Amino acid sequence: TDMTTKITHLRITNYRGVRALDATISPTGATIAKGKNGLGKSSTIRAIEACIVGGDVGPDAITIGETKGEIVIDLDKAGEAWRVRRRLGKNADVTVTKDPDADFAAKLSKPTTVLAELLGAAPVDVISVVFEKDKKKRRDLILQALPVTATVEQLRRYVPQLPDSYPCEG
Repeated sequence: TDMTTKITHLRITNYRGVRALDATISPTGATIAKGKNGLGKSSTIRAIEACIVGGDVGPDAITIGETKGEIVIDLDKAGEAWRVRRRLGKNADVTVTKDPDADFAAKLSKPTTVLAELLGAAPVDVISVVFEKDKKKRRDLILQALPVTATVEQLRRYVPQLPDSYPCEG
């Protein structure tokens, strides 16, 4: 049974440089964010971390000129649907809901405990990975935290010029 937890949908409102983002994430493969500086790529990564871990959620995390924000992440773990919602601002809170689209969705108490059990401990600092300039160090940080199995052929779908000798273990 696949016990990985995958993000299936992401909605961000008024978090740092992201005024509004509503994205359905592909259930297979990788999701790549690219664009010019200032478009919200780093803010999106920070929002995911803020929603799940809870750091960087103070008043300065809300988009300038706004009084509240929200980050909603839909997750799939072994076929079970979960939703994590973090509200920012005066009525800041975090909720974790199982089967969020069901008629009687279960809103769970102790959201931090539920998240730890749902996601496990990820020994990676997302921000360090995003801002690491050295590509080899960045790759090593990711591989140390996440056991990944991929073949060179699978990776070539995203990076066609990858050499045959590229190390894929992790």
